[in-house]
Amino acid sequence: MSPLNFNKEDGILETKSASTVSLEDMLAGITFLATNPGLPRKLKILEDARGSKVVFSVDQLDVIGSKLLELIPLYDNIRHAVIHDSPINTVYAMLIARKFSHKKHQLEIFATREAAIKWLNDFD
Repeated sequence: MSPLNFNKEDGILETKSASTVSLEDMLAGITFLATNPGLPRKLKILEDARGSKVVFSVDQLDVIGSKLLELIPLYDNIRHAVIHDSPINTVYAMLIARKFSHKKHQLEIFATREAAIKWLNDFD
């Protein structure tokens, strides 16, 4: 699993993706969110995925998306900012954001940490 840091001052859960990201890694991250009652119910996530390589297929996005939707009843709202520097990783994130959108789960893609933090801090 990726390193996690919850910053209590700004209420942002920060994570840095590993150099390779598998389906199992993605599911482990979602399971962490589902089984950690200590996280705020209005959750802000900052994921730095720069330099990472996705090693799962587009066909497996349905598995990830279905697991993400299971988080919806557990949180009031999830705002997830992901920083990408890879076109393929950006496309994968865009597909997840479009195919599995929900009013209680927002996923946005950014090129810089500053832009991602600004968006997260605009959180209601």
